[in-house]
Amino acid sequence: METGQKEMVLASSAGKYREQSPVVALAAHFRCTWTYSLPSDFDKHVAVVPDGCSDIVWSSQGLCVVGPDRTSAFPPLQAGETVIGIRFQPGAAARWLKLSMAEITGETVALSYLWGADGQRLQNRLCEIPSAAGKLALLQSALQQRAADVTPPCLNMRRAFEHLARQSSGGAHMIENLSRTLGYGERTFRRHCLAHFGYGPKTLERIFAISAASWVTED
Repeated sequence: METGQKEMVLASSAGKYREQSPVVALAAHFRCTWTYSLPSDFDKHVAVVPDGCSDIVWSSQGLCVVGPDRTSAFPPLQAGETVIGIRFQPGAAARWLKLSMAEITGETVALSYLWGADGQRLQNRLCEIPSAAGKLALLQSALQQRAADVTPPCLNMRRAFEHLARQSSGGAHMIENLSRTLGYGERTFRRHCLAHFGYGPKTLERIFAISAASWVTED
């Protein structure tokens, strides 16, 4: 597949991706920190398959929040670039960002737009640090300072996310049973999923199937 004159490749086959656990103080709110590096001679477009997650990301585009995607995203990455990020735990992002995730589904939003001067100051400080490890350390330190004012993630939403991620195709009855198990009516369950994941449970289930298929293809 080609876009313009450049070949399109999946992010999982284009560069080096590494994950680490976040610092203990952030573990309830964030799943992992990560770095993604492209080779210096890279001349293709990168496709990122949706995974139902949201991240705070630093790249050549600045410090941003990447909302949940419905379809593959095509970030404007440069050859030789190293991107860093920290991924929210399921159900955590809405409380950190103080908005419904449905408002930024498929969007990349500057953190300064959401956090104002605090977001801009953090971006300015990140610009001064040359190494990816140093940037991640600063990012986590800044998030730790905010963590005390953020309500812990909704445990039911994390359970729902993990349950749907384990199902290859459960169908409508599985979602009905899951909402009942969590103590929600179907409409209430869908409303909570929209707020915390950016889409309803049926869409989230389909996204997990797409993500799993992309890894099978790569293998």
